[in-house]
Amino acid sequence: MPLIKGMNDGGGSSNTEASGEDYFGEIGLLAGMTSIIADQYTWTANDGNFGETCTTTESLNQFASTAAGISYIGFNLPNTYSRVLTSVYGRGSGFIQIATSTGPITGAADIGTSYLFSSDSAGFNSELIQRNFAIDTVIQTNTNLFQQSGPDQGSWGFASYIKGASPPAVGDQRCYTRNSMEQWFPVVIDNDAKDSHSGFRAVVLRVETGGARFTLPFSVWAGN
Repeated sequence: MPLIKGMNDGGGSSNTEASGEDYFGEIGLLAGMTSIIADQYTWTANDGNFGETCTTTESLNQFASTAAGISYIGFNLPNTYSRVLTSVYGRGSGFIQIATSTGPITGAADIGTSYLFSSDSAGFNSELIQRNFAIDTVIQTNTNLFQQSGPDQGSWGFASYIKGASPPAVGDQRCYTRNSMEQWFPVVIDNDAKDSHSGFRAVVLRVETGGARFTLPFSVWAGN
């Protein structure tokens, strides 16, 4: 709705702008994909919590701040998909990650085979990581973009588009961020490499230290 009667609001709603639906639809990444999760005000119940306890309060998912260590909440997809786009907002004193996993999530153990968009705190990097079982291989790095340190800082938007492919086909992985009222913009892209991960079953929000948080909107689209 326009702020002033009679003025055009410019098209998309604040929710679709914040989730990235407007932007990713405009650049063609959502073509042929279906909305799986579209949380704006309350969170979809997760399918597994690993490490520090994550407590949901309205639009906030907050990990306990009692210790450092890997923690996550995961959301299983209804089917296996070759393309998954995830967007969420978050903040952590260490890295926070969006993982797109080839296996379903239970919370009983850390994630296995997956792609991860990792954004670390100031002085470190943003990275696209390919994980095989428990072995991480950095595919792309951006040393100029990272989240601000400290739990009192505002949340950033993070999004990952993962298109898997079985060799010799070539996949397409793209990671984006958004701060304040900026438009979404690319951080790391890898769209010319042969890939080993092709079918995805879950989306995981993963952190390095206690006290990290994720906030809404949280959106997942998937397709083949």
